[in-house]
Amino acid sequence: LNYKLAEKTATYLRVSRGNKAPELDYYANNFVNVPLDKKAPIETVTQAEIGFKTNSKKASLSATAFYSKLDNALLQLFITNGAASFFTDPTFNASRTFGLELETVIRPTENFNIRAHVTLQDAKYDRLDYQNTAGSTDKTKFFIESFAGNRVKDVAPIILDITPSLKIGKFTPYINYRWFSERQGNRRNSIQLASYGVVNAGITGDLTSKFSVSIQGNNLLNSAGILLFGGYGLQGTSPEDIAVGGIMSPITNAVLPGTNTTELNALGAPLFARPILARQLSATLTYRF
Repeated sequence: LNYKLAEKTATYLRVSRGNKAPELDYYANNFVNVPLDKKAPIETVTQAEIGFKTNSKKASLSATAFYSKLDNALLQLFITNGAASFFTDPTFNASRTFGLELETVIRPTENFNIRAHVTLQDAKYDRLDYQNTAGSTDKTKFFIESFAGNRVKDVAPIILDITPSLKIGKFTPYINYRWFSERQGNRRNSIQLASYGVVNAGITGDLTSKFSVSIQGNNLLNSAGILLFGGYGLQGTSPEDIAVGGIMSPITNAVLPGTNTTELNALGAPLFARPILARQLSATLTYRF
């Protein structure tokens, strides 16, 4: 639904709901235990957004409030414990996100502009059941934990992107800064990944009517940042099985070994994580037929 408020100003509303086939992993990982006629729940995706756009000679602005919900999403983790490897029992969970996106382009002169984009979002689990294997292969020791209300892992609440560019003849140099706020490294929310920013720059332009060139450098300052946290790499655990002070088993009423981050850090236990890429330089030459 779109409604034009003025010549260069409009508002809009979009709502959608869709279904997604169950994850193939549900059948592949449980083929021995799941009868062929036992269907996994259908994943549903509900999305809604309402926006406002306006434009003028010197600037444009777009603001979009959004909501999304994912229901019946599969959670099933692969656990390695000594010679044994297995998947945790499947659980079907839900998450929701509220957010606001703001985007603007400011044009002080004909050849100079600044493009900025910011995303503010609150992503949480409405329902999340996690099977903790207690570092064991004995199913009598397994127990279910609820992470409902926790923040969705790897989702930054604030993302900022700003790009000034200047057109000089046939060429346009630019510089870009992109920043991600602190975010959760696991579903338990016991690990926080630090914020980080990256500086990029480049230049694009036409050499002739047929040839164009693009030169760009990513992460010019060689900044450090963690994209994903993979856990401490201990046998029989997942990235969810750690917390300050450790995790208490409701079956034994004792702290599970290897779950206390304070002790693991003091022992120098190895960490598994995926960092952002180091400085990169690239060039592209394009020929138009």
